[in-house]
Amino acid sequence: MSVEQIFERLPPGAAARASFVQIYEDAVHDLLAPAAADGELPRLHLKRDGAGWGLPAARRELVESAADVTALLARGAAARATSSTRLNEHSSRSHAVLSVELRLADPKSEGASGQLRPKLTFVDLAGSERTKRAGTEGKVQHEGIQINLSLFHLNHVIHALGSRAAHVPYNGSSLTKVLADRLGGAAQTRTLMLACASPAEPNALETLSTLYTVSRARTI
Repeated sequence: MSVEQIFERLPPGAAARASFVQIYEDAVHDLLAPAAADGELPRLHLKRDGAGWGLPAARRELVESAADVTALLARGAAARATSSTRLNEHSSRSHAVLSVELRLADPKSEGASGQLRPKLTFVDLAGSERTKRAGTEGKVQHEGIQINLSLFHLNHVIHALGSRAAHVPYNGSSLTKVLADRLGGAAQTRTLMLACASPAEPNALETLSTLYTVSRARTI
């Protein structure tokens, strides 16, 4: 179901709010809040919340249509961390998480205050990279290392969920904490993963790694 279809089917009295954050070098930043004078985005702190971790201080804006969500996405994307590498002039250096939370009246609740809060989350993961091929050094190289490390922890979580392990290592990184209730923290969670893979021979290792992750995700 598309975002447009969701708004078309919202019942009277329902409301939707959206948040947009990035995970940069394992720190969570608000892409919708104004940046400081030095250009730094506000840093958000994760707090344990039921089956996962929440971001109570994240800015949540009212959205009334798919066009509102698109505009919010464009605004946040403009603030997202990027750097130039040998392989990509505008390489994303962070993972981005856009969440749209709905508030609906619960038909099974006898009280007037009963609400359902379904959530739709879109995640754009930064791609893994090999330092030698990307030609990075200094700060940009460190960004790549942090991206690879967070993807390593995500792979561990996906493997644990797929194998029905007793312990799922969500606390390995900020990325896995943010995604905890989106991946397997609730019985009614549904996850769809789209992978970008290259058929070019020089990208064989990255492609194999991506396909391995996707094949594991199918078992969740």
